[in-house]
Amino acid sequence: MGFHVDLEELHKAANKLNQEASRIETQLTDAKNSVNKIITSEALQGKTGQAIYQQLNNVDAAVLVGLADTSKVMASEFSSLLSSFHSSIGETSNSAVLDEDYLNQLKDNLNNFKNQHGAQEENISSIYASISDLISLSGPQSNYDADSDTASQLLSTTIDKVTSFDSSGTAPTSADLLAAIDTEVNQVSQTTDLPYTDSQYLSFISDVNFAKGIKSVDKQLTEQEKLAKEQAEQKAKKDWAKQHPVVAWLQSQADLDANFFEGARKTLEKQNWD
Repeated sequence: MGFHVDLEELHKAANKLNQEASRIETQLTDAKNSVNKIITSEALQGKTGQAIYQQLNNVDAAVLVGLADTSKVMASEFSSLLSSFHSSIGETSNSAVLDEDYLNQLKDNLNNFKNQHGAQEENISSIYASISDLISLSGPQSNYDADSDTASQLLSTTIDKVTSFDSSGTAPTSADLLAAIDTEVNQVSQTTDLPYTDSQYLSFISDVNFAKGIKSVDKQLTEQEKLAKEQAEQKAKKDWAKQHPVVAWLQSQADLDANFFEGARKTLEKQNWD
């Protein structure tokens, strides 16, 4: 059995995943804020308190941030994958269904129809030849064979593109994040029964590498989200300007005037008029 791609179902799944990512992010952010309140409080005193502080700061809070980031990355990667699929395959419809068995069946049907058409053309040519002594007629011209070959090639190309796309995938970033979080959580489970003064436990909770890694990923995601928001705002502004050119020009002139007078004001403030 070959591939079967239902783009409508995939787009529904992408929308649902985005909604779930937002819901999960809200819940995990609330949990992280609760952990941070404990971390920043003065309730954690003594060696035991410091041990709890380090676990909350280096492990628990980092895991919560990592899970929230993973949900966002997973949703973003799924949407990007769909966009890449559309562009790679050349399919613009969001409701198309691509089924390899069906596409191959269409190719076979085209080939059979082509053979039947060829036989019919031979019969027609024979008829025209048999009456050529009685009347001079030009045989009908048909582009069916060329059109059939083009359609068959398009089907083959579509199959090849989908197969190539499926085999060229790389491991998503969300998979790496989940693997790192899973490793950290497993280590937590191994130290659950250890006392707060145990050297193995203290060594684990004192390791800041996991927290630093999650913080780095979170920072990158925040920057990417900020950039994407700015780009979306710029695009929306350009689209609006195209629809309202006169108002947009007047607004740009007003902005230029405002910037000029603001610059002049700051320059004058720096002058000494004594």
